Amino acid sequence: MKEFLKEKSKIIAIAIVIIVAVGGVVGGIAIFMFLRPSGIMTLRFWHSYGATELEKAETLIGEWDANQTNIEVEMEYVPYDLLLQKMVTLLAAGEVPCDLARYDIALTPGLAEMGVLTNLNDLAEAAGISKDDFYPGPWETCVWEGGLYGLPLDTTTRILFYRKDLFEAEGVSVPTTWDEIKSVSSQLTKDLDVDGVTDQWGFLYEGYDTWHFNSFLWQAGGSELSSDMKTSTVNSTEGVEALQFLLDLIYVDEVNPPPEKWKWPIEAISTGETAMGLSGPWGWACCRDIFGLDVEAKLGMAILPAGPAGEASVIGGQNLVMPKFTEHPEEAFKLAKYLTSYYFQSAMMEVDQFPTLKAASEANIIAGNPLWATVAEQMETAKSRVIHPMYAEINDIMHKYLEEAFAQVKTAKEALDAAAAEINKLLKEE
Repeated sequence: MKEFLKEKSKIIAIAIVIIVAVGGVVGGIAIFMFLRPSGIMTLRFWHSYGATELEKAETLIGEWDANQTNIEVEMEYVPYDLLLQKMVTLLAAGEVPCDLARYDIALTPGLAEMGVLTNLNDLAEAAGISKDDFYPGPWETCVWEGGLYGLPLDTTTRILFYRKDLFEAEGVSVPTTWDEIKSVSSQLTKDLDVDGVTDQWGFLYEGYDTWHFNSFLWQAGGSELSSDMKTSTVNSTEGVEALQFLLDLIYVDEVNPPPEKWKWPIEAISTGETAMGLSGPWGWACCRDIFGLDVEAKLGMAILPAGPAGEASVIGGQNLVMPKFTEHPEEAFKLAKYLTSYYFQSAMMEVDQFPTLKAASEANIIAGNPLWATVAEQMETAKSRVIHPMYAEINDIMHKYLEEAFAQVKTAKEALDAAAAEINKLLKEE
């Protein structure tokens, strides 16, 4: 505790800066805090699960809890956008906030850089947990400066959703390359009522941040930062090529709606306003449950078409992290090991939580399921956004200049040059 109190003021100062920077970007977080009433350690589980996910998680954690002799799990809902702030408030009050946390993958390096997380290298090695057991993208988000500061819990990625009926009507195949995106989209873009206004778009790219743009950046062979993470490389020839490709879909080929007509891809695909677009695995259920699309007959899925440098997509998801000052690292890690086990992760697939553990994605539930089969294939080439403690600020900069490019205020090169210059300034101030 003396160590904790000594470092508390520094940690809180850094944490407050991170809260201001990330705002509502923070991912879901589940915190387990040990108390010891009557010899029982109570693990408080803070979560932001939806109703269906929560019901499944409660059942699975209850099974684990029933087999423990000195641990009791207590689950409590904490609103998504208040979780990090609540953790910092506890730190400021001089309390060890938690023993295990479910935390956004993109923001994990920020906590590691603050010095508040436990390095799990030794615990993972003793437990026989290896990076080879997990998809590489999620695992990489847990590693910072040689240390392992989390275990990947659940993940997601973007895949291509398309209308099978519209493709079949035109006799076209699902695109597998950038060139095919253009040619196929050209055939699927239509003025159905012949009034001079496009009613059906062939493709839908929408979004200004790295979650949307990075798949194309990587497919072109570009990157966000240099290998030493000291310089922005978004304005490389490959980066400009990626952005220009997306701009051309709108303003040259006219197969993608302009920004003022962008909408949620799943809605546009369901209503037939676009023939294909990018979304996460939640798209299947949303098309069916919200928009009433006959998904079995009309909705197809495929991995993203390859760019000049090959296939790539972006990942999201949550990690399990352990605060540095926990008094019970072995017990907390025991729970983390269960939550990343084949049993827990394969069972959570039933409520659309895609596992980070490769073996779990091959569970029986995936057999015959085109959604999970496609997601599993895409995960092999899916990558994390830049693994850096200043990710949130970098993303904000990219958002600003990508928006200017899509509004035709700046050219692709001008926008990415400006973004790189501002990111470089940020990195020098770090």
